[in-house]
Parts: sequence; structure tokens; C-alpha cells
Amino acid sequence: MRLKILLKIGSKVITLQFLQFFKSPFLVVVSEVVVVIVVVVVVVVVAVVEVVVVVVVVVVVVVGVVIVLVAVGAVLVIIVIVVVVVVVVVVVVVVVVVVAVVIVMVAVGAVVVKVVVVVVVVVVVVVVAEVIALFLMRIVRNKSHTSLSNAKLISTRDVPRACQDCVLDTFFRTPKMSTYLVAVAVSEYHNISAQTKDGKLIRIFTPENRIDQAEYTLNTTVKLFNYFKDFFFVEQPLTKYDVVAVSNHPGGMENWGLIFVVDFAILNCAPARNCELTDILHELMAHEVAHQWFGNLVTMKWWDDIWLNEGFTTYITNIAWTFLDNSTSEVSRGNTNVCKKMVDAPGSSE
Repeated sequence: MRLKILLKIGSKVITLQFLQFFKSPFLVVVSEVVVVIVVVVVVVVVAVVEVVVVVVVVVVVVVGVVIVLVAVGAVLVIIVIVVVVVVVVVVVVVVVVVVAVVIVMVAVGAVVVKVVVVVVVVVVVVVVAEVIALFLMRIVRNKSHTSLSNAKLISTRDVPRACQDCVLDTFFRTPKMSTYLVAVAVSEYHNISAQTKDGKLIRIFTPENRIDQAEYTLNTTVKLFNYFKDFFFVEQPLTKYDVVAVSNHPGGMENWGLIFVVDFAILNCAPARNCELTDILHELMAHEVAHQWFGNLVTMKWWDDIWLNEGFTTYITNIAWTFLDNSTSEVSRGNTNVCKKMVDAPGSSE
């Protein structure tokens, strides 16, 4: 089953194909049912024709023999021949009918088995889908663009049937994740990269003319991944994590492995620590990176528990914030104090 989403970038149309792990079995079963019906009709028609032909031939032969025998006066022989012929005709008819029935039963039985298998598979998929979701992404794009998704890129190949300058990007299958975390990005952005202590690839994607402004964000992001990995004693399953600068974005979105962050917050800070946006950068990036553990790796069962995602992330964000910068903004201090009061409140250990 394929879901195609068309994204128009300038004058280019990019087709995104979301591939699930199984094609719809219903169309297969329907086509096989049609084939079985055709087979049944053909078998029945052939059986009827065979019976009619056999009966006609036998009748013609018997009539001829009887005429001859009557002419010579062999009445007893005529009776015996008629009985034998009747028995033969009955046997032939029974054999033809049995063979036809067997063929029909085998054909119908195969479809019934497949229908049962399909039903079982669908039930299993529905049940499992309540717990896990795996995504395998393929993106058709223009050669001048770059495509990103949650997982790492596997391969790129030409697809001349799509368009002359198109290529197909195939990505690794994602880990178990919620559907709201699925993301893609197609752009002409450039990137700078670095690695964490455990070898995770961290990349910052920005417009080419602003790539020199992303160095501080890259270093901050690497520090945060190293910090949270040591803090939680839990390693992230993905091998790469991208941060994409997005204009007109309300803030940040923690898509697993593909974080979207508003551009002004992460591209206007030089390494100088007196940048007025440093506080925003620290808090925003700490929040989105913390979500890779609280919210992505561990996700609430339903939206009425979204406060768990945001509550734990906010608390951990402020711990990481003080790690990045010992001076604390008014907003951060307020969040930390509220969280600390909640944790230290009587009965909170329960």
C-alpha cells in the first residue's frame, strides 16, 4: 500500500512514497476469487460437454449394435450390451463429476486458506500496530536537492521514469516510534557535522549563506547528546541526528532523528557567550534533544498523557541548561523552581 504526498518546492514537484511492510492482501484475494470463479465455470462446462459427448457416442454405438443384433435375432446379447453400456455411462458421468468437484474444491479451498491467512495477518498487524510502528521511507527528489528522514540514508539511484533529473533516496527502517514523530525534509540546504562520544553523527542543515552561523549550535547539540547519554545511561538507537533550521516555525519539533528548529534561534549566535540569543538557543536545543529520550524513546500511550512528555522534558531541560551555562535566565529559573517544588512536595516520592 503506498501513500504518495506531493510537495511543491518552487517549480519542482517531489513525490514522497511511504512504503509499509506489506502490500494490501485484499486485492490479491479478490483477484484470486475471480480466477477461481472462472476456473469453476470452465470446469463445469468442460465436464458437461464431456458427459454429453460420451453419452452421444455411446448411444450412437449402442443403437447401431442393437439394430444389427435385432436383425440377426440375438435378443439376449442385446440385453447384456444395453446393461453394460448403461453401467459404463454411469461410471463415466460419476468420474467426470467427481474430478470436476475435486478441482473446484481445491481451487476454492486454496482461496479459503488464503482468506483465513489474510484475516489472521490483518488481525496481528492491527494488534501489533497498537504497540509499535516501523517506517521505511523512500523519497523521489530533484538531484539539486537533499532529502532527509528520521533514519539514515541507505542509497540513492536514478529514476528516469519519474523525471530526467530525479533520484530515489532510500532510508533505513526506523526503530519503533509513534507516527507523530515521522518527518521528512527536502531542500537545497548545506550542512556541517560532528560526532558524539559514542559515534552518533550530528548534522546542522541551514541555507548555504548561513552555514557559518551554525557552528555554535553544532557544538551545543553534540554536548547535549553526550550529556543526556551519560545522564540516562541509555543509548539512542539511531546512528544520526539532524537539526534543520526552519523559517516561520513556532519553535522546535523533536521528530526522532530529524529535529526542526526555528532558524533565528540557532543561526544568530556566534561562539561569544554574550550573545543575547544564547539563552534561547540553550533552552530550545536542550528541550528538543531531551525529547529524543522523553517522548521519542519512551512515549505516552495516548495524548491525554502528553504532560508526561513535556513535564519530564522540561525538568531535564533545565538540568541540562545549567550544565551548558551556569548563568540562568529568569524563564529557566522559574521552570526549575516549579519542577523542584513538585519533586520535593510531600508525598511526591509515592
